Amino acid sequence: MKKRTNPYATSTPCCNNKRRRNNPEVVLPRAVFESIFERLPLIDIARTKAVSSSWKSSAESLPCSRLQKAPWLLLPPKDEEEENDTQSCRFKNIEENIAYCLKKKTSDLLFKFPCIGSSNGWLVLLDHTTFTPFLFNPFTEVQIQLPSLKSLFNISEIYQTDCGDYEVKFGKQSKYIDLQCLRHSFVSKAILSAEPVGDYCVVLIYNNNGHKLGYFRNGDKSWTEFDNSWSGKVFHGYEDIICFNNMLYAVDRNRGIRAWDLQSHPPVKRMEVTPAISEGANSFGDDDGELCNIRSSYLVESEGKFILVDKFVREGEEILDDCLYRTEQFRLYKLDLDGVQWVKLNSLGDRSLFLGGNHSISISTKDLPTCKRNSIYFTDDYWIRMLFKGWSYGHDNGIYSLEDGSCSQIYGFESENVHPLPCWIVPNSCKFDV
Repeated sequence: MKKRTNPYATSTPCCNNKRRRNNPEVVLPRAVFESIFERLPLIDIARTKAVSSSWKSSAESLPCSRLQKAPWLLLPPKDEEEENDTQSCRFKNIEENIAYCLKKKTSDLLFKFPCIGSSNGWLVLLDHTTFTPFLFNPFTEVQIQLPSLKSLFNISEIYQTDCGDYEVKFGKQSKYIDLQCLRHSFVSKAILSAEPVGDYCVVLIYNNNGHKLGYFRNGDKSWTEFDNSWSGKVFHGYEDIICFNNMLYAVDRNRGIRAWDLQSHPPVKRMEVTPAISEGANSFGDDDGELCNIRSSYLVESEGKFILVDKFVREGEEILDDCLYRTEQFRLYKLDLDGVQWVKLNSLGDRSLFLGGNHSISISTKDLPTCKRNSIYFTDDYWIRMLFKGWSYGHDNGIYSLEDGSCSQIYGFESENVHPLPCWIVPNSCKFDV
């Protein structure tokens, strides 16, 4: 029998063959490890980490930026209308176009507690019974408790009534709301400034219509309100927030940007500008002559530059069989070098955006060719309409092509109301295991 040779073997002699066999890192230099892991899908990286302790340590020692992977999409069970013990939420791996079932503990948490944000590989869930948020990593099942939000809203007590809704007491006043309103009326988005290790912050847009920003810094005992003062006479609330280079950037409904230095204690406002934008940018007429208006705006950092994304939604009784609203168009603008004007952007080139209830994400399709270039992946985050009983929600998802204006659906749902709502999450490649 012909002796098989090791294609990775070197000419360097080794006096300890046993050690060599049990330590693949001796055979494979670090550069080879990096080259292997950069080419593998996330699930295969996790499998290779199980080869040996040295493979595992090599993978986890690499900077996560070197292992950039496409976001995964949180999905409810296949048939959301069936209620049984075998229900399991799923994550759709965009790279492989495969949906993986989650563990029962993870599914139970996602069914029980509404998700108010997704950032840096973590979900921000809200325990509505105590109005206390917590961080949850759905891949490692690690939880990090955060302080209650009651002080931000001056809530003295909250409890569930016999009718199933919730009574929220503000001092001597009470308000009765259902769970869906409880989530979307108070917090519209929550993000992390970085992975929850060391000096990190959790930032959220809160209060009715998103008029305020609050933060929790690791080690704090409570939440703190940002300096929410503004120079303009009229302020209509915040639309989106992102963290970049230790700064928090927030875009309001007038397309203005405010920025705070998160390294300062407390954060110090460093910028407040309202760049000009062309007339007629707030609406457009569709093919039927009906007017579509902006329903959401997003701020995205892409290759060190800021992009403003406006989403236009059409509403009506005959839009879709299962939803009374549908995204029709996106318009993009980039901030000019002087920061005084939003300039229309017609193409993303070899990049794609992922928008929704998550930290807005831009990725390179050169590194991830399975993602569609010059496209926007989006999920349903029309919070205002979700507050109306009788309106179905969760169905407005898709991939919008800036090349030809077409939109293809990411996933179709069978139930009238989708729960839990789909959202994007970027797995931490270094910490992901199977």
